Amino acid sequence: MNLFGKVLLFVTLGFFDFYCFEGSTKHTLIICLLFIVLMQIALFVIFKNQFDIKNCLLNIIGGLIGIFVSNNLIKKAQLRFY
Repeated sequence: MNLFGKVLLFVTLGFFDFYCFEGSTKHTLIICLLFIVLMQIALFVIFKNQFDIKNCLLNIIGGLIGIFVSNNLIKKAQLRFY
């Protein structure tokens, strides 16, 4: 999987989690980090791959991009959380 695909994989997670947690960046980052670690552990157990820090960093960058895009979209569209 190329670099763009690894980043894009977590953009959607950051985008929708930010909206689901009503704009809480802290909770969204925690969920993204837990999901990344869980995914790396599953890859290690299933495929016997080594833990790759480069993949983790790319996934974190993707999550942060998703949070940034979601935050800007919410501000521009003036969406409110109920």
